[in-house]
Formats: sequence, structure tokens, C-alpha cells
Amino acid sequence: MATFYLSLKVIFPFLLDKKKPVLLSIIIFLSIFSIANLGVWIDKTLMPITEENIQATPFWSINVMVRSWYLMIMIPTAFVYWYAEKTIIQEKKQQEIAKQTSELEKIIVRSELSSIKNQINPAFLFNTLNFFYFQAKTHSSNLSRAITLLSEMMSYTLHDNYQVEKVPLASELKHIQNYIEIQQLRYDNRLQVILTVLGDISDKQIMPLILITFVENAFKHGELNTPLKPLKITVNVEKDELQFMIHNYKRQGPIEIQSGKIGLENTKKRLQLGYAGCHQLAIIDDPYFYQVNLFIEM
Repeated sequence: MATFYLSLKVIFPFLLDKKKPVLLSIIIFLSIFSIANLGVWIDKTLMPITEENIQATPFWSINVMVRSWYLMIMIPTAFVYWYAEKTIIQEKKQQEIAKQTSELEKIIVRSELSSIKNQINPAFLFNTLNFFYFQAKTHSSNLSRAITLLSEMMSYTLHDNYQVEKVPLASELKHIQNYIEIQQLRYDNRLQVILTVLGDISDKQIMPLILITFVENAFKHGELNTPLKPLKITVNVEKDELQFMIHNYKRQGPIEIQSGKIGLENTKKRLQLGYAGCHQLAIIDDPYFYQVNLFIEM
């Protein structure tokens, strides 16, 4: 026991961590030799002095060698125990650090969204849009419809969901549909866009503003005027898994400058935070087309 705990609590922590193998070997040898001698001395002291005991007891040096051999068995046992204990402690520390980092990143992302909201006064914005709507209603149905869609999108982005972690999937898809419709109004319904929703989405939840970034990028970079090369957006829900696929052909020529609510890198970060180990994102960036395949376990 003395050899085991001396190795476990003193020798290994101070010498292995400092990478001093020579000094470690010397100290282990001296410790074993000292403990073996101590054991022999105790036996000699406590053993009754009789003729039979004197004849049955080996010489001091032989007794020390035998005891040292048995004590050597304790060294690898103590090392395995020490290494396992050290590994478990390190893993717990890493998990705690990862948890703290994840919480910090969540706070940062929420702060970024909150900052965006605070840059605009929602009451002023929606009152102004409402004024524009009534002014445009008698002159242009398309303009009044576009203002309504814009108001709904801004409300969803700035007011309803900037602090919540999950929203109904149906609301997220409605936000995408509003975005598509307002783009169609801009281009007189000439854009070739196919949105397909499969499965039951009624009771599903998702992090807000996760899917819209990919849709915005498709409109920014995609060739959407050719009937044979439409933008395809497919949402398929099977049990608790969401399969989201978006495919668009790339536009040849100048690209429209258009900022999204949340950038692609920020979206990837939020996926890592909200669906760590529960999502797969594959992006195919071909010279002629761009495709996103996203799988989320909800």
C-alpha cells in the first residue's frame, strides 16, 4: 500500500508531468528498496526469536530482493490507476470548458441579434410601413402587397424571434415563402423557383433564421430566369429529421449585392451551437451550380 500510494500521489504527479524519466526511475528504485528494507526490519523486530524462526528466515539481502520484486508489481498498477484518473479529470475539464465556450458563443450570437434589433426602432418602422401600405393600396396592388410582406418579414426577424431558441418550422417556412414572393414581385413573377414541402411540419421546432441564409445566397448568386434551370428548394420532414436541400445554377456575369440577415459563417456557427452532433451540412460549390444539403435531427 505504501508503494502504491507513494507512486500514485507523489512520484507520478510530480515527475511524470515534468517529464523527468531518469529521476523518476531513481526515486522509484530507492523507494522500493527503502520500503523492502523497512518491511524486513519490521519482520525481524516483531518475529519471536527462536531457533526454528532463525533457521527458516532467509538472509537479509535475499529477503529484501524478494520483497522488492513483489513491490515492483505495484508500480505498473499505480501507473494505470494514475493515468486513468488523470485522463478522466482532463476530460471533465475539457467538457466544462466546451460547455462554457458554447454558452459564451450563444450569448454572443444573441447579443448580435439583439444589437441588430436595437439599431432600428420597431414601432417607428412598422408604423411607417403601415403608412406606406395605405398610401400605396389605391395605386398599386403589387406595391401594397410587397409592403405587407416586408412588414411580416421584419416583424419575424426583429421582433418575434430574436431572443427565442426555437420557433415553429411552419413559421420559418412562411418567412422563406414571404421572401420568395417579395422577390417575385420585384421581378414581375419571372423568377423560376420551385419550393417543395413534404411531410408533417405542424409540430416541429427549429432555430430561427437558419434556412433563410441559404435561400438568400441562392437569389444573390443564382440564375433564376431560365425555365430549364430553376432554383429548387426542398423541405422534407421524416419523423424527427429535417432534410433541407437547395440547388441553383450559378449566374454568369455580375452578382447582385444583397446582404442577408445572418451570414453563412454565422449560420454554420449557430448550427454547431444549436445542433452539435445532431446535424450534417454538405455544400457542393461547382463552377456551374451550387447545392446545399442540410440534415437536422429535431
